[in-house]
Amino acid sequence: MNQFALLREHPQLIYFDSAATCQVPDVVMHAFTDYYQQHHANVHRASHQLGRAATDELEAARATLASFIGASAANVALLPSTTAALNGLAQQLPVKWQAGDEILLSNAEHHANILPWQRLAKEHQLTLRYIRSDRQTGD
Repeated sequence: MNQFALLREHPQLIYFDSAATCQVPDVVMHAFTDYYQQHHANVHRASHQLGRAATDELEAARATLASFIGASAANVALLPSTTAALNGLAQQLPVKWQAGDEILLSNAEHHANILPWQRLAKEHQLTLRYIRSDRQTGD
């Protein structure tokens, strides 16, 4: 609790909405502030010193994350949120959709993971099917 300003200021608060918005630890807030005050520049676009430094920092973060999850840094995409990632995935899948094709989701999906697939289904006349994620007897 000591790592989060909001929870330090309001120790009685119990925060259960982390799926939508998580609280940010102080160390992350300090890193954001430092970046925006001292290093803010376009990555992969600027040829000046700040741009190169920002690109190096981004690529170092990508390499650290890749190492942590056992992936290649080239296969790690850093996006602002899971919702943004899901929306991008739904819109950019290299699939030649045909009317009547099916998209399968579990019945336990978060709302943010249903909306992009609903839009895709509507756009291409696809069928959304939900698979029960709970164990059933007799099935």
